[in-house]
Amino acid sequence: MKNYISVKMIKAEPCKAWKDFKGHMTGDEGYKIYYPDGYVSWCPKDIFESQYLELEKEDTITQKDVDNFVAKTDLLRKDEDEDACFRLLVTCKNGLVTDGNIMSRLILKNITEEKIEYTKKRILEDIKKEIKDYLCFLLQCAKNGFKYTEQKEENTMQLKDTVYLMLSDDYKKRLMAEYFQADIRANKLHKVLEKYKQCSLDFKPNCSYELLNKRLIHLKEYLGTLKEEANILGIDLAVINDESN
Repeated sequence: MKNYISVKMIKAEPCKAWKDFKGHMTGDEGYKIYYPDGYVSWCPKDIFESQYLELEKEDTITQKDVDNFVAKTDLLRKDEDEDACFRLLVTCKNGLVTDGNIMSRLILKNITEEKIEYTKKRILEDIKKEIKDYLCFLLQCAKNGFKYTEQKEENTMQLKDTVYLMLSDDYKKRLMAEYFQADIRANKLHKVLEKYKQCSLDFKPNCSYELLNKRLIHLKEYLGTLKEEANILGIDLAVINDESN
């Protein structure tokens, strides 16, 4: 017999037991659980709250989710000669305790309470970023399981397909190239933002979701301007005359 783990996403709401459930009486406090396949069950309050983590949103991990997942923080101090060595330990609701492999260890001379609080806040922010990545991983497993099948990309235009338009002597075709290139970039950025929101990116972005979304908004405004100009010039952006051969 082998061991397996499972992560699933469910909908639930507080509900008293509507009948007797294996040692629990009608009227006991608990939760009514709705599974994706339509199955409905009931779980005692203490068991449910120990096994399930409430999320603020369905498709992403928010800062509130991260804050709620942190059970406690401990600042440990060890004095060595004239140095004071501090270590911040963060305990999560599932018992996970961050250690020196994740956290920074600071040695400061003549440390003040202000420095301690500032340092504690800064390190805690870094640790919470790690915790968010951890929760994003769990969310992705709950949504897709452990055998995610990547969907094939649609057969759409790529940047290389616009080269002949971009190099054309016809200014109308150059405008078409400009539009198609911006449209390709906007579509790809949109897909990245969708995965960013769902915590399913296969890389760790350096820029925030808000900054990337701001760029997408500007791209869409730019596309609107190009489309308006194309309409004035009588350019049909839905038609490409392939003259690359």
